[in-house]
Amino acid sequence: MKTGVTDQPTSAERPDGIGVIGSVLFVVFTVFILGFYLLPSNRDLASAPHDLLFYFGMLPVFLVLGGRNLWQAFRWGDSGARLLGLGLALVIYLGLSAAWTTGDRELSLSTIVLTTLGTAVFLVGSSQMLVSGRWMQLRVIIVAAATTIAGASIIAHFLGYQTHPGRLTSVIHFEHPNLFAHYVGFAALICWSRFLEPRRPRGRDAWVWATAGLILAAALVLTLGRAPMGACAVAAVLGLILTRDRVFTAVFALVIVAICGGFYVVGGDWGPSLISRGEAGRFFIYQNLIERMDGRWLTGVGLAASDDVVFPKGNENFPKGFTMPHTHSAFVATFFHGGILGLGLMLVLIGEAGRQAWRIARRRGDPTGSMLLIFGIVCLVLDGNRLVSNPHLSSWLIFWLPIAWIIAAGRWDDSQPVTGPDDR
Repeated sequence: MKTGVTDQPTSAERPDGIGVIGSVLFVVFTVFILGFYLLPSNRDLASAPHDLLFYFGMLPVFLVLGGRNLWQAFRWGDSGARLLGLGLALVIYLGLSAAWTTGDRELSLSTIVLTTLGTAVFLVGSSQMLVSGRWMQLRVIIVAAATTIAGASIIAHFLGYQTHPGRLTSVIHFEHPNLFAHYVGFAALICWSRFLEPRRPRGRDAWVWATAGLILAAALVLTLGRAPMGACAVAAVLGLILTRDRVFTAVFALVIVAICGGFYVVGGDWGPSLISRGEAGRFFIYQNLIERMDGRWLTGVGLAASDDVVFPKGNENFPKGFTMPHTHSAFVATFFHGGILGLGLMLVLIGEAGRQAWRIARRRGDPTGSMLLIFGIVCLVLDGNRLVSNPHLSSWLIFWLPIAWIIAAGRWDDSQPVTGPDDR
């Protein structure tokens, strides 16, 4: 096998062929990604400041500057272009499904148009931004931002700031601990993948990455988010399988033992609470939504339909009654809104993304795409919502961004020297 991987993008990798426009787009894109971590939110499942940053910042800039190079995103025969086509097909189909929504509508036509356009632009724009050299920069920025907010939140947590008793939440975000777990788990996996690359960090750099990873892992555990923690563990193991790194396999095993031992030593409500919370009404939600489809299995009820689920008083999960404002699963949401066709498109997209990510990992020794993709999928199975949504929802970070990474990697993979796990 050939060895040696260059971190510098070739002219074919640059989205615009000239550095100035590409740099402007990358700065705007990076500022938006930083918003997941450093921009305060004002709602549980959405954030007006972050949404407005996208719609009045990133969206117009990408439409004006990025549109001139849109043809590069669809080069014929390109594996990345095929994956992008599948992603856009899912987004457009779900957006169009609002046309056959009847009865109780939750989203207006303007919201549907805006979220569909926004999701599509984010996918296309991200796939143009995440060339090799720029990804190297972006991941450092993400980890730095995530570590900063995670460290501050951990300190605040132990000083008594707890919006969800016993569970870590972001000190500047008004949202559920599971969403914060999505953000820090995503960044923690970037740290882990950094050590699994052929050119792993050494010396002082290694200590910096390791310290950041430990802070992020601690924050993830303190959220007590079961799906994100499980997703992070599955993704980490997948990375080890793909790279066959025996040293880090041993390190990972020791970390898992240490975490389990920590739960045992601390005791209290930590371990038991992970089990006693049960399925938190998910089965009731899923059953309710499927019944409300009223036999519209093929096309679903449309994206504009309300997916609120009312728990009546006396329900075993919420005895006082409660209205759940989302489906608690991106897969169930896609089936509910888009039917068999929508869910089928989603599964085909995931399958193709997984196949390409696996190929990249085996050829180049880089498990990043596979790890981030599986993390997002496992999280969204139990904690997700609409995939075509407002920008701040975590699916943009943990589902669409990994797919965009795989699309970009598919474009430049064949043009780079090959470094596989056997070349270590």
